Amino acid sequence: MGNLSAAGNPAFKDIIRSQVAAFGKHTPYHSLELLDGQIITGIIPVADLKARLDSFPVPEDLHGLRILDIGAASGWNSFEMERRGADVVAVDCVEYEEFRIVHQLRNSKVDYRILDVDEITVEELGLFDIVLFFGVLYHLRHPLLALEKVCSLTRNIAFIESYVVDMQPSKGECYLEFYEIDELGGQIDNWCGPTTECLMAMTRSAGFCRVEWKYLCDRRGGLIAHRTWGITPSDGADSPFLSSAVTQKRPLMVT
Repeated sequence: MGNLSAAGNPAFKDIIRSQVAAFGKHTPYHSLELLDGQIITGIIPVADLKARLDSFPVPEDLHGLRILDIGAASGWNSFEMERRGADVVAVDCVEYEEFRIVHQLRNSKVDYRILDVDEITVEELGLFDIVLFFGVLYHLRHPLLALEKVCSLTRNIAFIESYVVDMQPSKGECYLEFYEIDELGGQIDNWCGPTTECLMAMTRSAGFCRVEWKYLCDRRGGLIAHRTWGITPSDGADSPFLSSAVTQKRPLMVT
């Protein structure tokens, strides 16, 4: 099968180290746009951020929709969703100073929360028409549980992007690498690397009805996860059917 992973790759480690060094100099992770057109330069250029978002079918007009940005980082995606008219909640496990600064400069109404993925619940945040889950999965010790969280919060559709270990989508190679220490890029918060097939399988297993593969570029894989079947008899496709059901035993209540 060959070594598909970037773990241990010197070039990949150099990229990670340059990012860490930039953080040490207070360079923002995302480049950020101000309302007057000025750009605060970050590690990731605005053009790259726009290209990733354009890979997904995000409407230009988002008025009336609630959007959750999990792993918001510096906030470019959150502010862009707000620009398009959405009611946005941005979540990350650590606070980004540049998010706060640009939030004020843009007079933004984005609801910024510091929460770990494990702390995100419907009771805390509610449901969302669209959930963005970009660049988070491989940083988590429990990736399938995280996808279940994403599914529980999604009313309609989730756009998911993650590091993947294969260079091109392949059928049948459904596995996930686990990194105990710093095997991936010398970074201790990189925990896992799924194949593209595994990422899709986990997303379906988390509860999404349909999964569409969108792109694979530089070991970053993007997919669309749907909460509804989107299939009608007029499509000429077989109707969904229930293949199995599992009942959960409840503890005996003594009164």
